[in-house]
Amino acid sequence: TINACELSCVSAKPSREVSPRMPPGGHTLSGGDLRSRLQATIANLQDQGLQHLEQPKTNDSGKYEAERSREQQYLSWARKLKDQPGKLKMPDDPYSGKEKPADRIQRKVREGERKIYYAEFHYNTWLEKLSQDQEERLSQNVKALADADRDFARRQAQAALEREEQLEELKEQGGDAARQYWRWLHKTTKNIASRPCSAPHARPSDVESVESRVQKKVELTAQQDKARKAEYQGWLRKVSKAKFKLPDQQVLTPQQREQKIAEMAKKRCQNAAKN
Repeated sequence: TINACELSCVSAKPSREVSPRMPPGGHTLSGGDLRSRLQATIANLQDQGLQHLEQPKTNDSGKYEAERSREQQYLSWARKLKDQPGKLKMPDDPYSGKEKPADRIQRKVREGERKIYYAEFHYNTWLEKLSQDQEERLSQNVKALADADRDFARRQAQAALEREEQLEELKEQGGDAARQYWRWLHKTTKNIASRPCSAPHARPSDVESVESRVQKKVELTAQQDKARKAEYQGWLRKVSKAKFKLPDQQVLTPQQREQKIAEMAKKRCQNAAKN
């Protein structure tokens, strides 16, 4: 008989000739063939196990004792090493007695939030102050513009009153000046009319008047234009009559040209046939 351990050791090296599931040809085995192949495989394994058992076990027993001795030595060394104090000393923890990283992170976060809060608070305060200053400045500008408009209106009204007064004064002064002028003009015309006439009486003159000279110039210009026009018309009639004849070049009509080409082609064919 063969125990399970030896059978597993033997079965770890299966033979290439054993194939209970599929034959070499690749065809499916029937029930009887499969049974015969299984029996042959079991018989082969039993033969291999028997051969393994027939080998001498002296070497295996000595090997087992050596393994056992090494195992006992290792266990004793391990117990001794466990009882002895350790010679390896780990370095001191650099974070011992200090703030934990998580606590430090939380503290930094709180400090950052506090800084952000104060910065936002100061920024909002600055914005409010800036808005108030802007409103005050705008109100002051509006007030200054209103005061300037009122002052301008007051000065404009005062200037209008002053202009009216000046116009009244000018009217009064102008009336006096006009009266003085008319008095002077009447007196001067009266004195001129009372003077004796010193200019000579008109006499007939032989000098040609301007109107007659202009009329003569117009008539002379018309005669000159008429003469130039008659000369131009005579030259135009003379030029319009042709004194030479263009040369006449006789050319062939399309029909004559085609007929001539046909005759030349016919002659060429005849000459080629003769040659």
